[in-house]
Amino acid sequence: MKKMFFIIACAALAAAVSFACGCAREGTGWSIDEDAAETGSAETGSDEAETAEAGAADAGDARITVHVCGAVVSPGVYVLPAGSRVGDAVEAAGGMTPEAAADHENLAMPVTDAQKIVILTAEEAGTDPYGLSEICFGDSEIAGLININTASAAELETLPGIGSVKAEAIIAWRRRHGGFATIEDIRNVSGIGAATWEDIRDLITV
Repeated sequence: MKKMFFIIACAALAAAVSFACGCAREGTGWSIDEDAAETGSAETGSDEAETAEAGAADAGDARITVHVCGAVVSPGVYVLPAGSRVGDAVEAAGGMTPEAAADHENLAMPVTDAQKIVILTAEEAGTDPYGLSEICFGDSEIAGLININTASAAELETLPGIGSVKAEAIIAWRRRHGGFATIEDIRNVSGIGAATWEDIRDLITV
């Protein structure tokens, strides 16, 4: 009888130990899963933050390359931050020389990538009273076409329907707005109606 009681007691003890170990293993399993989830979440958040920071850095590092020459101290090719103005380009080139027509250029004009900026001397500026004739926008000199960003009043007047009044209006508009981005922009100039546009659209460039 005692032997039977001892066997039953041992079996009950073994069952209790087995149950306790199983619970412990299950508890540990849940703990590991939670830790892994927390670690994965932290790593994902870190990756997203790094990606956002990299994107912001790329946007802030945007650069343009311009050619500055003429009456400046150090003519050459310069790399500037995107959004720079003619004044920034001139400053990068060491500023204007004493011979430069300082009041002639529009230093507030935005510059674009691959733009060539030629600062005129006072003598040269005397033949270009409206300015901008020596500021070229990229590779826009196409044979046979009139560049409305660089043409003088006399050159603009060679276009059909463009007299002295409209030529001066075109030059005034480009000075005020920093140049024409597309040939269609000339339609914003006072006096350039649909008929004039149709006459000149195939004869102009920017």
